[in-house]
Amino acid sequence: MPKHLIYLPKRNPNLSIDEFITAWKEHSQLGKTCSNVKKFITNAKQCARIGYPRSENISEAYDGAAILTLSEGTQSAQIWDDPEVLAIMKPDELRVFNDYVKNFTLETTSIFKKYSSDQTHSHCLIHLLSINGYQLSDQINQELSSLLKHQSKSDGPDIIKQEIVHAVTHQPSDLYSYDIVVETWFDSKEDALLFVNKKNLSASSILAERFAIKKEIKLLLTVTHNRT
Repeated sequence: MPKHLIYLPKRNPNLSIDEFITAWKEHSQLGKTCSNVKKFITNAKQCARIGYPRSENISEAYDGAAILTLSEGTQSAQIWDDPEVLAIMKPDELRVFNDYVKNFTLETTSIFKKYSSDQTHSHCLIHLLSINGYQLSDQINQELSSLLKHQSKSDGPDIIKQEIVHAVTHQPSDLYSYDIVVETWFDSKEDALLFVNKKNLSASSILAERFAIKKEIKLLLTVTHNRT
């Protein structure tokens, strides 16, 4: 099962959202100068909280999210401890974010995927779930995967273009005590808003019906930088 890093950043408080997006793109460009980063990360999407109205169903807890797919066999420590990352990228992190990247990054394994494998969709809902009494294990992940596959056989809303469910394997601190992350992708802002404001057949709803959810956060985001 593919492994990922999911960043949940808050911007440097001296930056506006627009300034943050620009600074984050500049920061990402530094990764091109780190020879090992290209080997460690096969795909990266940066998304920012921009262009959506305030809503009780949408959180502003984070200013964006990044989903990085790790190459086979790569461990997160190889990235955090890489000499070039430490010398080039880490010194720039506090210019962009309110903390070092390692301190707001979840490590995950994807356990379910549905719909298109297309990488071009531009709007997403990131649903962060803390499940009451959840304990990470291969058995639990297999049970979750089977549940999602069984209950999602019927077609979901046409507006959903891709859906991926991640089991969190490492939380950087108690501030990020999430157990499950659900990515749901759309082609337009309007479709994303329609989805988040109505009951639906998504993986998030299936999980909420099956488990006692202790905490949940929904982030509605737009892709600002994409590397494949």
